[in-house]
Order: sequence, then structure tokens, then C-alpha cells
Amino acid sequence: MARIFTYNQDTDLDLKDKVIGSNSGDNVTKNYSVQSVLDVANTENFIKQFDGIVFKAQDYNNDSQQFGIITTGTGTYTSTNFADIQTLNVSFKNLNKELVDNYIDVLAGYDVRITKKGDINNFGIYRVDNVSNGINNYKILALTNQDASGQLEAGAEYYISTLGNNLKNLNSFSVTSLNDVTSAGSGAIITDGERVLVGDIINKVAKSDVIDNLTSTNTIQVLSANQGRVLKGFIDSINALLTSDNVDLDSLQEVVDYIEANKSTLDNLSISNIAGLQTALDGKVDKVTGKGLSANDFTDSLQTKLNNIAAGAEVNVQANWNESSNSSDAFIQNKPTDITNLSTHNVTELQDVTSAGSGSIITSAERTKLTGIDANAEQNVQSNWNETDSNADSFIQNKPVITNQNTTITVAGTANEIETSPSSGQDLSANRTFTIGLPNNVTITNNLTADNVIVDDVLSFTTAQTSVTEDNAIYFKTENSHDILNFRYHDHELPIDTITEGITTGITSGGVLSKASNTQFSITAGTGIVNDLNKESSASKPYPEIKHVSWSNQTVTCTGLDTGSTAQKNTWIYIDVNGVINQQTSNFTDAQKSNNIIIGSIIHTSGTIDFVKTFPITAYGAVTQIQEFTRIFGPLKKSGHKVTANGANLKLNRAAGVAWSQGRNYSADPNNPSLVSDAAKTEAKIHRYYSDGSTSHTLDTNDGAGHNDIDNTKYDNGSGTLQTMGSSKFSVQRLFYFPTTPDIIVAYYGKAFYNSIDDAERSYNLEEFTEAENTAAQAIYLGAIVVKGGNSVALNNTAHAKILTSGVFRSLAATSLGGSAAAAALSDLSDVNVTSASNNQFLKYNGTNGRFENATITTDTITEGSTNLYDKTVSISNGSNITVTGTYPNFTVASAHPNISAATSADNSGLTFLQDLTLDSNGHVTGLVSTTVATEAIAQNGTGLASADDIYQFVTGLGYLTANQSISLTGDVTGSGATSITTTIAADAIHHSMLNDDIISGQAALTSGLASTDEFAISDNGVVKKMDVSVLQSYLQSNLTFTSNTDADVSTANLATRLGQLTGTNSIGGNVTVAGNLVVSGTTTTVNSETITLNDNIIVLNNNYTGSSPSENGGIEVERGTQTNASLLWMESQDRWYAGLNGAERKLLTTDDEGSGNGLDADTVDGNEGAYYLNYSNFTNTPTIPSAANNATITLTAGTGLSGGQAFTTNQSSDETITFALDFSELTDMTADIGASTEFIVQNSGTESRKAAEEISLKYFRNDIDVSVQNVGGNNKYFIDGTQQADITLQPGFKYRFTHPSAHPFRFSTDSNNSSAYTAGVTTSSTYTEILVEQDTPSTLYYYCSNHGNMGGTVYVGAGLRTAGSGLTGTRTVALDVNGLSAESTIADADTIVFYDDTASAHKKITKANFVTATALTGGNGVSINSGAIDNDADQRSVVTHIGATTSDYYRSINTGVHEWYGSGALNMQLEDDGDLLVRKDVVAFSTVVASDKSLKDNIKTIHKGLDTVNKLRGVEFDWNYGAKEGQHDIGVVAQEVEKVIPEIVYSKKLLDEKEIKTVDYEKLTAVLIEAVKELSQEVTELKKQING
Repeated sequence: MARIFTYNQDTDLDLKDKVIGSNSGDNVTKNYSVQSVLDVANTENFIKQFDGIVFKAQDYNNDSQQFGIITTGTGTYTSTNFADIQTLNVSFKNLNKELVDNYIDVLAGYDVRITKKGDINNFGIYRVDNVSNGINNYKILALTNQDASGQLEAGAEYYISTLGNNLKNLNSFSVTSLNDVTSAGSGAIITDGERVLVGDIINKVAKSDVIDNLTSTNTIQVLSANQGRVLKGFIDSINALLTSDNVDLDSLQEVVDYIEANKSTLDNLSISNIAGLQTALDGKVDKVTGKGLSANDFTDSLQTKLNNIAAGAEVNVQANWNESSNSSDAFIQNKPTDITNLSTHNVTELQDVTSAGSGSIITSAERTKLTGIDANAEQNVQSNWNETDSNADSFIQNKPVITNQNTTITVAGTANEIETSPSSGQDLSANRTFTIGLPNNVTITNNLTADNVIVDDVLSFTTAQTSVTEDNAIYFKTENSHDILNFRYHDHELPIDTITEGITTGITSGGVLSKASNTQFSITAGTGIVNDLNKESSASKPYPEIKHVSWSNQTVTCTGLDTGSTAQKNTWIYIDVNGVINQQTSNFTDAQKSNNIIIGSIIHTSGTIDFVKTFPITAYGAVTQIQEFTRIFGPLKKSGHKVTANGANLKLNRAAGVAWSQGRNYSADPNNPSLVSDAAKTEAKIHRYYSDGSTSHTLDTNDGAGHNDIDNTKYDNGSGTLQTMGSSKFSVQRLFYFPTTPDIIVAYYGKAFYNSIDDAERSYNLEEFTEAENTAAQAIYLGAIVVKGGNSVALNNTAHAKILTSGVFRSLAATSLGGSAAAAALSDLSDVNVTSASNNQFLKYNGTNGRFENATITTDTITEGSTNLYDKTVSISNGSNITVTGTYPNFTVASAHPNISAATSADNSGLTFLQDLTLDSNGHVTGLVSTTVATEAIAQNGTGLASADDIYQFVTGLGYLTANQSISLTGDVTGSGATSITTTIAADAIHHSMLNDDIISGQAALTSGLASTDEFAISDNGVVKKMDVSVLQSYLQSNLTFTSNTDADVSTANLATRLGQLTGTNSIGGNVTVAGNLVVSGTTTTVNSETITLNDNIIVLNNNYTGSSPSENGGIEVERGTQTNASLLWMESQDRWYAGLNGAERKLLTTDDEGSGNGLDADTVDGNEGAYYLNYSNFTNTPTIPSAANNATITLTAGTGLSGGQAFTTNQSSDETITFALDFSELTDMTADIGASTEFIVQNSGTESRKAAEEISLKYFRNDIDVSVQNVGGNNKYFIDGTQQADITLQPGFKYRFTHPSAHPFRFSTDSNNSSAYTAGVTTSSTYTEILVEQDTPSTLYYYCSNHGNMGGTVYVGAGLRTAGSGLTGTRTVALDVNGLSAESTIADADTIVFYDDTASAHKKITKANFVTATALTGGNGVSINSGAIDNDADQRSVVTHIGATTSDYYRSINTGVHEWYGSGALNMQLEDDGDLLVRKDVVAFSTVVASDKSLKDNIKTIHKGLDTVNKLRGVEFDWNYGAKEGQHDIGVVAQEVEKVIPEIVYSKKLLDEKEIKTVDYEKLTAVLIEAVKELSQEVTELKKQING
């Protein structure tokens, strides 16, 4: 639902109108009528029933259907003072169109009040003398004004209500209405001041009602001062006892003790031995029969009241007008017989008037007027300007000096600064108006001070400044021949150069490279900026000059193409400061990047362009790009933060360090917002992260407290459940740290387990690992820890763990944990020192200075024990293997070639299989040569040549081939020719890991291009096969789709379908915008548009002429069809302008004096020159020109419905233009509904006419919708207002026209198969289809093309909206109808929600995912959470930790069931999980209620010996020495003492600071005191009995 203020104001409120509210019974939103709301208010006596009627002050309307009008006459109504109104015309119907004529009729004889709606102080009070019927359903009221304030304002609404009960109530009349009243005299009529005194008496106390005893039970009478004195004596006695020095009677217990101690004395008390008792008894009144000592005793006040009652007094009764018996108390004596005509009565008939006197009774207003008249007041006289007698009443004091009318006033301006009109002197014989302004070009030689200066074009400064002291100034200075614009503010000077020198040289638009052919490339037109700092060697500082560079679309031949080289090469492209395209074969230098616009490069091979790359440096967004760059890397470690083992445990320490994190240090140091320095942490808290089985992570923070140890028993296999790791296995946990949170290290469980530390270190980077969003965006990477599984693992044991320290960019430098080796971490290369580097050197750690240094490889520098690993001789026994691990520069078998013979050979002679075996730095075999095998060496049993199987067994037995390979023999196997062995690799025998990069890159390049018979290796669904180039070429030609026109192989036909024909006459259907200059090189430019708009104010013709003697005429020619064209020409031969029809042009008249016979033709007129006719005085019969003598001021005033107009004088020298405009605000608002007879002004075919509302239907207000057709994927589709097959929503009561292409008729159907055409209210033509939507139109229709299928979509009628009414003759409502929409039980992240944007004052849409993000609570504004944000889709109660106004005043929940409230940073209150409430100071309340219901209790027994229990307690006074009340004096009991007597009310509790104390339940102590008091009361009762005998 939209916000209420977005709905239109209802200016015509009706009792049947609806409002929205919530039903308290079922809490459901419902609507209510205004009438029902008023009824409830009246029923509940919230407001009085209003008996008035409402009208609007407006013009008299002759229409018999008029309503709600109140006016003073029968014409146009203007606002009238209430005091001046004597007659009113009132409609039979009020503003609610209800008949109220009967109500108006009975107003005759009544007083009525007319009050403005909303302004009770704007009113008129009248006596209605008469009510009569007027014409056209009006009532005419004759009125006599009684009181008034304000006006009956036109257009305002007013209440008419009665004030009194006709003339039957004299209270509504003034006593002066009685004709015989001449003077108030001394009668009983009292003044207003006396009436105030009477009112005050009501609040006074009668003396007879004062009580002078302490025994009365009266609740409304007052006590005498005497009894107050008695009470004070009692109170003083009590206070004396309480403040007595007698320490034995300071407490109730002491009083009880005293009584017990003197019990025997009390037992023997009698009247005689109680001091003063007998005397007191003697002063008492004796008991009298029939007069008891009770509350019914007859008091003195009652006796006084009785004495004042006259004999025979009776109860008053109400007077009865109808009582006829004069002996009845209700009889009214001297009743008047007629009070409707006061003129027949005397004032003495009024009961309270005793003497009429002889003077006239004046009204309050008249008395006020008399009081305000000064003594000796005289009648006013008119002032006389010519009176000179200063004592005369007509004398005018302090007359001003009047300037003579002939005095001249001249308003002059300053040349080039101020312009005035008129500029000559003007006398004062009439009103004078001077216009003062600025000329077109203003030159300011002095200071200009103004609130706002608006410059339309250019603000230019001509004089350089040397020293400026004014603040908020703009000026320029000259330094080293450079003009520099400066700004000065707050005593600071800012040269524009300090801003512009930071502008980046680079591209601003265009400049996109594309391949045009095998040897050419194209570049699109573009613009850029070159910032020339002008930093010559002699300059003290840069003087930046921003040079704007532009270039056009160009196709350029690429330089540097090398047809003789198969290597891939680059040609680098840039634009220089002159906009010229430059090419070079070397990469850009830094200087080139600073002074040129970098574009990209052309990549080519063998003289042919392969492809192009555009990678310019932009002149904009540098800061944004840097910020984006920093976000990619996230927070980075700058230094320190090294993680080490805490000891023989699973704890970690973190060293102090500095990290870079965008803005994370802002609150602590805004001047250094991103560098965070954190102190070291011993035994950091570990937060353990692992995958939740989906795309997120489970963050195990131990409810925020963190863990003390690394968990080495589990690893994360991604399932969401941690897996147990074996005790002999290792996993790698990655470590992260949030800057500014020094206590925490985040450890991600390892993603797999390994058999050893080394295996884990080598392999863990191959694991699938993703970070949680919070560490990826906010944490730095500390490194990783390889840790062994199982128990008794110590992180400082190198066999159990190894810490790998990260670099700046999450790189790793391995460090062996334990001892000093950990200090030798290669951290960020900050401790590497390389000097005089040369080949065959390596980095060696120097333990003396703690740095890595370069060293030359020798037998002494790289050793393990005493044997050099790089020059090691290894003896291998026969049959043994040699295994090479790691990476070494080379490996050479330098001894005699190994010889191997058959098993039966004895001398090992003649057999050489491997010769000069060498391993290169990558472990690859090099140096192989042909091997020679003597056939007899492998003869079968030494008697003949071996078979293929013999050779296979021989070779495989020596380990040269594996069992899954085969051997085949080719050539001559008899020994007469060359014999060779060829190995055939079996399928799946070679994996890509067995091949090195030289398989491709090491081969010779194919320089002559591909032939169709050349072959590729290709994987066919996992099977390696060969493929000819011709097969690939055929496939690409059949399946390749070109999406741009940059490829050389795109045919003209393909381009033509996108850009039109490449040659001939071309047309572009849409708009063309040229961002740069448009240069047309042809001979003719034709513009077919009907309107040409030019922003320039000068059109230059013949621009290509550069000589000094022009001869060709120039001008403008107007085409006139079959008529002779017209032209405006500059005739070069005449040096003047001519105009007219072609061939008959005439020179134009000018005011220049061209000599006799020139200018105006002398023969045509009378021989005078042209200037003669420009002088007004040379003409006759001229009209009279207004002068100062007959000057007059004419004022044109706008009437109703118009605005504008002004006054002007008749003798002004220039034309005066008076402008009037329609002003609908001048018109009276139409507050009533549009009726059938309401008329509108309409225009039909250029003719205005009137038309009644009942003749206008909204059906004919057409809504046009554009329907176009586009080809999408080879099929035509409808586009509705630019959107493909959009859903259409139509509203009942409106007509819609769908304009469509003639080849695709737009039609409607009632089913989605378009088999049932819908034609009701549908009109079709070749180019459009119209539909008139009615209330009975189906809620869902389908639109389609009657010529083609699958082009249309769905039409919804009234979906989501509800309409009511039709046409202009009634109210038409369009409102949101939620019931009209389909129901949805779920909402996806991509679903759309409608909302109202208050800032934009418009409805907008938002996806559910973005809505959740926008409304997620992320902390701040009084809320703190322990994660990134609150997930609206999940239970997040445990996420919110703090809620409050400030960081020191808040509520928080720290653990399950524990709640805390803080104020001013201190813990003030805590609700424990066991229900106890701990408060730092007092709990103040009007009352506290303790559960004490009988149903809650068992074993109820009365407390015995309560007095004995109380006697064992001790009340104490003391000073607090702890907590919030420390130092305060107080009273109470001691808990430890009470615990010995009543242990049930003593508890052991903890304070907010965890201090454990004893507490006492004082409320339960009341139960003991109750029984103690009862026992004490019983003893007192017994004592009284004994005293009374």
C-alpha cells in the first residue's frame, strides 16, 4: 500500500466515504464509513451531536439543482463583513446535498451563529427576524446582527447553528430590548466585576461548616485551626519521644522491653496512681440518658444551622408554569401573559430589577467606547495644508518639503558597467519609471559585491594579481609567463594547477582497435587528454597544460610486419598530442605513457595480423580503479603478525604487526585510516571455520569466546560435517587475522589429510579451498600450519607441526617450526640482500646479520655433511637402481659406458646400449645417440638370430620398456642389412604429464601457412584422433557466426545485412548523433528535414574564400515551387543587401546618408534624402503625442481567470506591451461532483464549443500502444512499446489502439492457442487494432499475429487494479486490487517487490535478494551483531548482541538466559538465567506485588512467638562501604544476624561484579512483624482491661 500522502486529497468528503482502520476484535484491516465513525463517537459521548448545517459562500446559482450555497444576494458574491450582512440566501440543500429547508424554517425567532469551518474566531451572530421562500429552491433569511468578527469569505465553508431557544428564553436578549428601560439605576442588575466576585464565593468555606473537634467522621468539612494546634501538640510529643536522649525508648523493641520490665508496676496501676488521670476524668461530662457519645451527637454547627431555619420552613419545590392554585409552593405569581413582544413589557417585570432609574441602559460595547474617549474630546476636523496657525485643529505638523514638479531627476550609469533607461533628466509632473541594468558587455573596474552573480557566457579576468587578501575570491596570477587561475578561501590560496597537475593523461572516449585486413587495422574516432606539465629544468614547479586531443575513424597499415619470421610479434599503438596515430615495435616507455594516449597493440605472425588488443589508459576514474584494485587484494599484511607455537601444546601466539585494511582504522585515526597497528597476542583465541556442505561456512566461535587450541583431530571434507583424522596423518589449516581484533586468529580446518609433513606442504595448495566472505573481505592471511592428528601433539615439535608464514599477497614462505629456524622465514623478501649478482648463484642465510645473501655455487657452499650435492660421485653396483629426486642443473653418467651382455656371456664385450646419458635441469634425458646391438649378442642360445619374442624379453627384462608396451622389428632381420627396433606405444600408455613443453614449442615453426592436408591431434570424446585442416576449415565455414564487422573474412553480403549496401545511396532508419565534428566532402549536401535547429548565432556562407576581392554574391534563396524563387543576397558589385524575387531584387533601405540621389530615390518622392523621412518633425497631420502636460497613467488589471497587467504612462517614448495570461487559480474551485449538466470547453476541427459531461465518455479517450516486429533468432516477434512479447495490462472503461505493421495484423483471442478470436469491442484496420475494454471483458486475453504464429503474448484486464465509475459524469476510481493478483506462497531471490521511493516520490521495484540486503541489520544505529549482517531468511536471535541508543547506554544478551542493561558505560541491571534480577542501585516503584495466592501454598501455619522472634532481631543504622551506595547513611538489619533467627529470609547472592553477599527478604519480615504486633496488641488490650477495672 502506498504512503497516505501520495493519494490525492478528497476535497468532497461524504458521510458514505470510506476510511481504513484495524478491527480490534480480529486485528484485520477493514474499511469504515465516515458516518459509522461519527456514530461511535456520539454513542460513546466522545463528542456532542452537532445540530448545525454546512454551506459554502459562493455565487448565486439559478440552477434548481444547486446545493450548499450561502450568499448575500442573487449575483456574483464577494467577501462581506459579518457586521454588514442583513439578508442571506441559503440553499434548500446543504453541502452534503441533504434537504434542510424545514430546519431553516424553524430558525425564525432564534439566535443563530455562522462560523467559518476551521476558524471559530471568524463568526457572525444574528437574530433571525424572518424566513421566507426565494426562487430556485432558496430560503431568504432577514437578520439583525448581534455580534460579529471577520468576513463571510467567498469560497470558504461555514457552519450555521442555533444559539438559543427562541424568544421564549429571555437569556438570549439584552435588557435593552425592553422599551421602557431608560436606566439601570440602583436595581439588582450587577456588573461583570460583581459577577466575578459571586463566582469566587462559590469556592469559599462557610464558617458554620468548620469542625472544632477530632472525633467527627465528616469527609467534606474542614478542621478548625484550634484542632490543628491540638494535633501539633501530639506530633511534637511523638517527635520529642523519637528525638529523646533516653536511649532506652528509641525503638519499638525497646518500648516492648520497657513494658516487660515494668509489667508488675503496670499490673498494679489504678486511677489514683496515674498522674493527672483523676483530674482529667473530673473534667468529662457525665453520661446522660438518651445522649450517647457517638457520631450522631448534635454539634454546635448543627445547632446554629437549626436556629437559622425560619419557623414553618419547608423543602423547596420547582416552580410550575401550569400550576393554577395560588396556595401551592409551585405557583408562579405575576406571570406575564405575553413575552414574545418585549416592547409591551417593562423592565420592572424582571425579578432582579428593583429600580429602572431614568437613564438609558448602555451595552458593554458602548461602555467600552465611552471609557476610551479622552476628557475634553472634540469633533474631528479635516486637515488643511495651507493652515499656518499652529494652534488650529486643522494645522498639519511636520509637513514634508514637496519638490517642485519642474525639478528634474536624472539616473545615470557608469560606462560599460551600468545602463539606464531613460538616461536623460525627467521632471516630476508625472510618475517616472527608470530601468537600470547591465549592458551586454560589462567591464567592472571597481569591486563588485553581490549575493548572486549569474554569468550566461564567459567571466573573464584581464589583470593578473600579485597579492590578494580577500577571502572567497577568484583571480589569476602570472608566474614564469604562465597565467594561473587561483581560488582563495579561509585565508588559503589554491592554484588551479594543484588540481590539474593530478589529471591523468589518457583516453576519454572511442579509440577501439579492430582488424581490417591481414595487413591493416582500424581505430574508431575518439578523444583524450594529454597533461603537459611544462616541467622544464629551469621551472620551479609544474605548470600543467591540459590538451584535448581528438582523432577520426581511420584504417591504417600496420608497421613492423615480418613475413620472414614465424614468431609472434607486437606493434604498439598510441596517439600523440596532435591526434596522430603512432606505431612502434617496442613496448611503451614510462615517458610515452605520461605524454601520449596509449591505445593497444597489433599481434602478428609471418607478416599477417592475427588479432588486435585495445587496452588504453583512461583519463578518468583513477581513484575508483585504485580502490577497485585494493578491494581485489583485500586487507594486506604490511609487517609483523608472525604466528609461532606457544609451547608444547596446541596454542598459537601472534607477534605485533601492521596491516593495511581499507578504512578499518578510521575511527581511531582519520588521518591514517587504513594502516592498523595491533599489539602481539599470547595464546590467541581460535575461531574455527569449515564448510557447511553448501556454498557457505560454519563459523565455530565457541559462542564468541573462541577456543584456546587448534583442533588437530578433524579435517573438512566439504560435506558440512567434520571428519576424524588419523593420529599418524597431517592436515594443513590456513590462518587469518582481522585487524583491530588482536585476541582472535581464524583457523580453517584442513581440506584433506596427508601421510607426512612434507607431503602436506607440497600438496595442500592443490586442495579446493574457498574463504568465507568475512575473511576474504576483512582479514589478512597469516599463513598455514601443518599439524599432526591424534593426542599428545605439540606445535613446537618439528615432527608434529610446521608453520608456513605468508607474504604480503597471501604467498607462503615455509619455516621449520622449533628453535631458531622459525626466525629465518623468507617474509616478503624484506630481509634479502643481493649484491653483484652473477650466474650460478643462490640465496644463502647469514645467521650473523639475519639476512639472505647471494653466494656462488662451490663445493664449499652447498654441502650436506661433507659431500657436495652438486658434484657427487655415486657408485652403483651391478643390478642396482639410481633414483634422482629434486631439481638439479644436470646429471651426467661420466664413467665408462655401462655394458650389459646376455646371461651366458662371460666377458661383457661388444655390447653398448646407452651412450652419454645426460639429464638436463628439468630431469629430461638428453644426449641419446643410435644404439648398436650385435645380432650375435642376442642370438637364440648362441646358435642363431633371436626371435621377436626373444628381443622383447631381452629389452623388457633390462627395464627399458614396460610390460604394457610392444616391440616390432622392421628391416632385414637376417643380418645382411641394417636392423632396427621400433617401439609401438600401446593405447593409454602415455599421459600428458610424461610430455614436456618441447613437444610443441620445441618444434620448428610452420612458416608457409596451413595446407588442407596438414593434420591436427584432437580428442574425440576422450579418444585421440587425427584431423586434416580441410575438415576443420569445412566445419568453421558451416558453423562460425560472425558477431562483428572486424573480421576480414566477413563477406560484403553479410555486412550489407547489418549496415546496408557499402556503395550507392544508403539510408539510416534511426537517429544519428555525431559526437565530434561532421565533415561532408561531397559537392552537395541535401537535408530533407522540415525543421533545422542551429545553436550557433551566425551562419557563415562562402567560407572557403580567403582572398581580398570577393566577387561572388552570397545569400539565401527560398524555393517557391512553380513560382519565382525569392532571395536575400549580398551583392558584391554594389556592396549592399538586396532582397526580392530572383532577378528583380531591390536594395534594402538603410539610415545612412548616401548623398543626393542615393538611398531613397529622389525622383520617387520630392527630392529629399532618405534621412529626411526619418525625422518625425518633417511630417504633417501627425497625431498628438502625450507630453508632460497631458501625461496620464493607464492601468490594465487582470480580471477573474487572468493574470498579468500593469500600469503605464501615455507619454512614454517606447512601445508598451501588456501581457495577460490565463490563471486558473483565479477561478473558483469546483468542489461538487461533476454532474450531467457540467460543461467543458472542447475544440473540434479548430472550432471551440461546449459539451456536457454526460456527452463525454472515457471510452473515447484513446491510449495508443506501439507494436513493432523484430526478427529474433530467425523468427518474427511482437515488441510492445519496445519490449519483446511483453505482458499487457488493460483497464475497463478505456479504449486502446495498437498500431502494428500491415504485414502482421494484431488480433485478440480468448485462448493461448489463438483458436478463438475475441472481437467484442474490437475494431481492426490494416495498420491498427482498437479495443474498447468493458467491465465484462475477459480478465485474460491473448494477442497474436493472424498471419504468423508464436509472435504474441498475454493480455491482463484489470490485473491488480480495481476501477469504479465511468466517463466524466461521476467519480472514477482506480485503486490497487490485491485480490486481483495471483497468490504466491514463496518468494525467490530474483522475484520483484514493488515499493515507494520517498526521495524520488515514485514507485519502484526491487528484487527480493536486494530487498533482504537493503533491510538487513548490519549493526550501528544502536544495534550490534556478531556477524556480517542479519539473515532475514533464518532465525537470527543469537546474532544480535547489543541494542541501545549509544555505545554506553544499551541492552545486551551475553549468554543463554542472561540479560544485561548498561547506563553510562556501567552495568546497572542483570537478569540471571535462574530468574534473579540484580540492580546496581535502588528500585523505585509506586508498589510491588508479590505472588501470595493460597493455591500456590501448602502446609500453611501461623507463625508462633512472633514477638519473641522480633525481640531476637536487631535494627541498626550504618554507612554503606561498597557499591553504588558507598558512603551513604542508612538503616536496616544485618543479614548474618537475621540468618541465625529467621534463616528462611536470608539468601546468598552475587552482585553485578560477582561479589557474593548475604541478602535479606525484608518483605517476608513483615509476616513476623504482623504476628509480633498482634501479640503486642493482645498484651495492650489486657493491660487496658486491667486499667479499666
